[in-house]
Amino acid sequence: MATYEYDGLRPEVDADAYVHEQATLIGQVSLSAGASVWPHAVLRGSSNKAIATDLALGEATVKTHLIRIFRKTEVKKRSELVAKVLLDLNG
Repeated sequence: MATYEYDGLRPEVDADAYVHEQATLIGQVSLSAGASVWPHAVLRGSSNKAIATDLALGEATVKTHLIRIFRKTEVKKRSELVAKVLLDLNG
């Protein structure tokens, strides 16, 4: 996992959070115990089923994590999440 400071802020990751080894966390990110980060899964348009297969998880587990991500980022659907991430990265 790579972490980078952005605008003076660094990611904070609980020891019990799952962060894929290829994930990159930038700036003001706070992951609590039980949180998950899947690299590029949503950005590349992977379905819940594809994410579940890649990570050996159930589709319901993926859906639960995405719902939590949507709540934390205050979005209602994948396209809004992608737009928010891209806007945040590009300032």
